[in-house]
Amino acid sequence: MNKQYNFYRKLYFLITAVLCFVVMMSSFASAYVLTGSQILELVVSRLGKAKNLGIHQKLVLYDEKLEGGTVELDERVNYIFSEVFRSDIKSQKTGKIHIASFDQALVILDGKIASTFEGGFDHYKDLFLFKDRMTLQKRLQMLGLNTDLTRITRYNDRIVYIIGQKTEYGEIHPELYVDKKSLLPIKWVLRGSNLRGEKTEPLEIVFHDWKKYKKLRLPGRIEFYRNNSLVREITVGKVMINRKLNNNAFDFEKLKIKYAASDVKETETKKDENKSDARKTIDGLNKIIENDQLAF
Repeated sequence: MNKQYNFYRKLYFLITAVLCFVVMMSSFASAYVLTGSQILELVVSRLGKAKNLGIHQKLVLYDEKLEGGTVELDERVNYIFSEVFRSDIKSQKTGKIHIASFDQALVILDGKIASTFEGGFDHYKDLFLFKDRMTLQKRLQMLGLNTDLTRITRYNDRIVYIIGQKTEYGEIHPELYVDKKSLLPIKWVLRGSNLRGEKTEPLEIVFHDWKKYKKLRLPGRIEFYRNNSLVREITVGKVMINRKLNNNAFDFEKLKIKYAASDVKETETKKDENKSDARKTIDGLNKIIENDQLAF
């Protein structure tokens, strides 16, 4: 009887010790979170590399100022990694050229230089343009992301890494959500100061339907939210990798000289009671541009 008691007693202590060890190791494992630099290094590696990339995509704007509440535009974008980005949008009556590198930007509206700065919506492309971790990390820091702070949490039934300061007391801070399993960005919350040092409203960029094209990974759809409302959407169409490009189309100085003679923007809007539906759509678009120069 005494031997049996001692046996169960030893078994009890052994089981207790094993359980304590398992709990302790589990705590250590869950307590360790990758640094922001480590996470971004994995993201950059996962997104892949190429010499250049061209995309035909649909850009949908949602705004009550537009005729019918929405307008759909054809957009062609090109990336020369990790140097420069160019976007071209043309409609019946208006057009936009936007080129950007790490330290330069140029926005041309209807043949006129509108700005040498980017807007918040334009920064979705930063995650894809900058293919080395240090450059990408610097850009994110410039946009207010605190890359020294990271955590692991659950988001929409996924385990995710979050880089950035946690939202507290209703104050929204820049954050980048990265899926722990796929190591691909899920959501990017922009908030704080833009590259001009101006305070900006919170903007959520959500990435969906990731696909692989050769060695590159791209989201099939990108949504932009303000105040929990969808304000624009990008749908990726044709994708072209490592094709021949015209370097003059990415030359800041040549483009500045070409469009320098034009005024910064039109100050008067023509009024016509008999405008066509197409013209009304463009006028609505122009109102957005006048109120938010870089919203388009």
